Amino acid sequence: ASARSVPWILGIVVVLAVALLYEMFSGTNLWEQIFGPVDDLVKRFRGRRWDLIYRAMGPSRHPLFIAAILTLLIPWCLSLVANRENRTRFLGVSGTFAGLLGIIATASRGPLLSIAIATAFGFAERSRKIAITFAVVVTVSLAGLAWKPDAILGQFDRLTGVDSARVMEVEDSAELYSSSRNRLWVWRIYGPLVLNGGVFGCGTEALSTFPPNIPGLPTNVETREQIGIVDNSIVLVGLRFGIPGAVLLFLLMVTGIWSSINQQRLVQTTLGDLESRYLVYAGCGIVALFIQFNLIFLSYEYAFWLLVHLGVIAGLCSYAKQCLTR
Repeated sequence: ASARSVPWILGIVVVLAVALLYEMFSGTNLWEQIFGPVDDLVKRFRGRRWDLIYRAMGPSRHPLFIAAILTLLIPWCLSLVANRENRTRFLGVSGTFAGLLGIIATASRGPLLSIAIATAFGFAERSRKIAITFAVVVTVSLAGLAWKPDAILGQFDRLTGVDSARVMEVEDSAELYSSSRNRLWVWRIYGPLVLNGGVFGCGTEALSTFPPNIPGLPTNVETREQIGIVDNSIVLVGLRFGIPGAVLLFLLMVTGIWSSINQQRLVQTTLGDLESRYLVYAGCGIVALFIQFNLIFLSYEYAFWLLVHLGVIAGLCSYAKQCLTR
């Protein structure tokens, strides 16, 4: 997270944002125009959302994938915002604003919600009162979601202008289905299958098709096609590699968050303000992506940036400890 690296990352964010905004209004993907179309393994969204804008995807196969990438790149820009130099601060604000505009261009509700929650998490880390309030709000929200998921998700769909619920047959019962409810269906249908896959899961090959080739899925053809994509990273890794794989991925994310928050003062003392600020914002970025894990499957398109993100956090913490012992 050195000062030399940040401007390059900021440039990437601005280029992505400009291309995404152009795609949002025109419906033309510049990356496909220049380099050729991507594969069709993931459903492409060609229509307008809210009858207003197109869902921008940029150099990815899905709007949520490019939103995940920007979620991990914004912390680099944020690290410049509190700089004392006006020019550097302006670059940080511009990069952060561009990244948020890029996420807005995807017309995806989940990433925006996750960034709002991660921002609240960042403020909670600084204040005990805010932390208590944040914990209460999260607990009440999760309890309400567990108590009446259909009512809450239905209201969320209506408030965000995506009220597309319809009735689907699941085995012998009729149930409401929408894009938001689909995330609960993944837990409900695929969650138990993680336990049925054995110690080391069903294997990658069985999960390489849509729908996956695993026993226990609903027999209804329409339902199988609708839930063919396992839109949950933790569940998908659990199906592929079993409980050990899901637990390791969960701990990887939690460790990244814990290290970024717990080691920030050490990094500030030994390395400097830029690295310390990046560490805090990086932790918030992982929080946001952790929430998005419940919306998308773990794809190589943003997994690379996640590994870079975690690697920088680990490197900063390790180097700071070495500097302290010298």
